[in-house]
Amino acid sequence: MTTTETLTAEQGAALLGRPQPIPRAPKPSHRPIRTSRDIEAEVEERFRKDTAGHELRILHDDGLYRHLLLRNLRGSEYWYELITWPGSLAIRGDVGDGYTFTRLTDMFEFFRSERGGINPHYWAEKLGGGRRSVKEYSEDLFRQRVVEQFVSDARWEGVPPGTGKALRTWVLDEDLSDERQARNVLEDFAHEGYEFSDTWEWDFHDYDPAFLWCCHAIVAGIAQYDRAPKTPTRLRTAWESARQGRTSLRTRAAELESEVRRLNTLRGDAEQLIERERGYGEECVDIADLEAALMLSPQRQAEDPHDSPLHHDYALGHDRPGGAV
Repeated sequence: MTTTETLTAEQGAALLGRPQPIPRAPKPSHRPIRTSRDIEAEVEERFRKDTAGHELRILHDDGLYRHLLLRNLRGSEYWYELITWPGSLAIRGDVGDGYTFTRLTDMFEFFRSERGGINPHYWAEKLGGGRRSVKEYSEDLFRQRVVEQFVSDARWEGVPPGTGKALRTWVLDEDLSDERQARNVLEDFAHEGYEFSDTWEWDFHDYDPAFLWCCHAIVAGIAQYDRAPKTPTRLRTAWESARQGRTSLRTRAAELESEVRRLNTLRGDAEQLIERERGYGEECVDIADLEAALMLSPQRQAEDPHDSPLHHDYALGHDRPGGAV
């Protein structure tokens, strides 16, 4: 005959141990959205830490032919070289693949900046492969673009209730590290009739952090070079570069003055033509329309604003002084 013995809670705990709470699945941690500016600031801070102990060694310095080595004497990490020859500058070393830029005769003049900032958007144009060669898929830019579009739609057109939560669950909380997979997730998203359109046109490529690091390296290397003791050869090169810069600016100023005179002449001709038409009692032509028509006459192609001799000295994200960041 089997007997059953009833145990108290204390006796059961002594035999089996105290009951433990059932662990709950952790909630997914929402990844903060970093903007391009956040990433650029992180790269700048990392560059300063990586090169805090770097010292300059001038291996060759003959006019526009220079060879600079910057490294930490206590180690070999993050060393790099700057090499220039007329019209070009190359950076190489423990910095990835390295890059070669082509623009001005003296490329140190091209990269010098009193504020010490960088302009990767403009500088990337001067690479052999152009901007696309130094851009890569950015998960951060993907998230930023998606959220910006959603906020814009919600503000100006309205979205169904719960769309934000659905977007977070089905898109932003997914693994978006691969561009193809991320695009598929975005194209498949829909919530009560709301979906994104023309997402195939969206560009999720941003500048490679290694390229941004090298931009800072070039500016820092040139700054150290400028602080080094001046030799007669360096003084002659600096004087010649300054002279060429002044000549270029004066030439451009003369071209602009000539352009102003040409436009004033066209405007005067337009006004005379309008007065003559009025004298005949015919319908007056709007002067702005007439001037626009006259401007269609063959003339020299307008200059690309990025090719201004001073453009490279603007702050990051600006195309002209006072531009939006």
